[in-house]
Parts: sequence; structure tokens; C-alpha cells
Amino acid sequence: MSPKILTKDVSFFLRGRIASYLAVSITFMLTTHSVVTAKDLPDEKQQVEIASLYLDLMKDMPKEATLINSPYPQAISVYGGAKAKIDNKSIIKGGRALRVKSGKPKRHAYSKGAKSATINTFLPNDTLCLVYWARSINPPEENLTAGFARVGVQQSKDPYEEVFSNSHDLSYEWAAYTQKGKAKKEFDAGEAEVFFHFGHLKQRFEIGPIYLFNLGANVDEGFESNACGKTP
Repeated sequence: MSPKILTKDVSFFLRGRIASYLAVSITFMLTTHSVVTAKDLPDEKQQVEIASLYLDLMKDMPKEATLINSPYPQAISVYGGAKAKIDNKSIIKGGRALRVKSGKPKRHAYSKGAKSATINTFLPNDTLCLVYWARSINPPEENLTAGFARVGVQQSKDPYEEVFSNSHDLSYEWAAYTQKGKAKKEFDAGEAEVFFHFGHLKQRFEIGPIYLFNLGANVDEGFESNACGKTP
């Protein structure tokens, strides 16, 4: 099956660079992601809104940046016994989210997690900016905490060397979370990933769009992490 790629009525970027990049992202999902079914593939509305978010985030970057992951939540996979499905009626921008149930907590947070592979290369001293949307969907009566013990970018195989990471607590409202870091070594496409560790808690949550930007080298160190893009 060949998914339709929108190529008009949004901007020059959709007609060119972003349209082709979204096509690569969709192909990546079709070939590597076990959760995604035909009905979960990005439709025209989601493609438009994902591209619009990209353009909004790019406005406040300190310099031109390259998107180096698939921004679709459908491209996220989970492991360690966590259960996930695509919410195709989410209120988040793009209308799709990955809904996750962690199950019983583990001794180590990294025993259960989610990940989204890079599909482009980054080099030593490149500055990376991560922006993603998430929220808790724990039943309020259960009084459960939701959040990620660590979230960031790491090597996609043992020894899982981190590029950068942080911890984030989640609220019941959709919110955007940002962080940045500098690469110490080169990673080819697929050799690194955005990761979320959540095995320390029994919890339910949703992850929306994820954008991992590469700003390259020689970035002003004075810019704040939320300058990864003033989240719309």
C-alpha cells in the first residue's frame, strides 16, 4: 500500500522538503512498526498539522535546523511488557497519539520504555533539540503519578550511551516538553533514538508528536532549552 502524501495548500515546505521527509517517515512506520495498522497511517489532516507544527517550531530556532526523526507518534514502539495502541481520535495537534499502559512497575525504570529511531545522521558537536507532547491519562480515582524517569536521546543498542536526558512529570493536560544537548560522537541513521523510560511506575499516558532537531555545530550556547521552539 502506498500512502497518499499531501503536496499542496499548506506551504512551500510541504510541497518540497517536508513532504518528502514525511514520506520517508511513513515508509519507516510501514516497514518497522508492529503497532501501526492501515487505519493508523497518517491521513491528510495529520500530515498538514504535523508539518504546521514543524513550521511553528522552526520560527524560534536560533538557526536553521534539520528534523532527524519521524515526528509521528505512530513511529514510537514500546518494550518491556508495556501495552500500546494508537488513539486515532486524540485532541492533540495531528489527531493521533500513542496510548500506553505500563503495567506492573519494575525495579529499574529502563526495564519498560518507548523509543523512536533517528532516520538521519548527526555529528560530534552538533546541538540537538527535542520537543514532544505528552499527558497523563491515569484514572483520577487511582491517584497515580505519571512521568518519565528519563527521556532524551541515546544510542539504540548496547551500551545505550546517552547523548542527553532528563526526567519529566506529566499532567492531565497536554503539554509540550523540550530539552537540548550536544552530541559527543557521530551517529548514523538508526544508530540513535529518542527514548522514554517509565518502568518505575504503574501508569497510563499518551505521547503525541515528537520532533528531534539537529542545529549543527557553532550554536550560541546562550539560548535556552525552550528556544528549541516556542511550543504552539
